[in-house]
Parts: sequence; structure tokens; C-alpha cells
Amino acid sequence: MRTEETPDLSPLETAMELLDRHATLNDRYRRLIADARPVFVDPAPRGSQVRGVAKKLIVLVRAARAELDRVLAPEQVAAVERGERVAWRVLRDEPRREPGPVADDRGEGPRPR
Repeated sequence: MRTEETPDLSPLETAMELLDRHATLNDRYRRLIADARPVFVDPAPRGSQVRGVAKKLIVLVRAARAELDRVLAPEQVAAVERGERVAWRVLRDEPRREPGPVADDRGEGPRPR
């Protein structure tokens, strides 16, 4: 059961689509876009999926940053930057996991610290 609210992913999707259509990206980067697409159509993606898409977008923007002003119109550059801001916000809001008790090799409860 999901307990967290899914953020609006449309800025991420728009940014990825613009990069896919206009940026010069190698096969590895195109694969990142292809891997992200199912998350955009999922009505309730898991938090880990959303964070994964955010990380992918940041990698893609960094890869294409040098050519963005050259290949995109100013409003498209703004849309990519908006998507990147949303991605960073998603990652900043990532819950910090506290380490829990660690079982010993026999699975008999936590180890003394």
C-alpha cells in the first residue's frame, strides 16, 4: 500500500520528451528515457520509481546542458529547467533511512554495537 502522495510528474515528463526530441543523446541516455516512460503512465508509481526518474532526468540534463540553448526555444529551455527543479525537489524530499537493528549471522536478533 502506498502511503506517500505522488508529486506531479508532468514537468519531468515534458523535460524528458523535449530532450528526447531535440538533444543529441547516445543510446545509453535514450535508454534512460525509455526506462522512465512506464512511470509516467502508472497511476500510482512508488516513491522509489519517482526518485529514479528524477535521477535520470538530472543525468540527461547534465549530458545535454551545453546544447540546450542552441537546440531549444527559450520556452522549451524553461520547461527543461522546470523539470530539473522538480527532480531536485523530489530528491531533496527523499526520506532519510535510519539504520535498524542488524541480525547476526544466525538470524538471532540484533548485534551488540
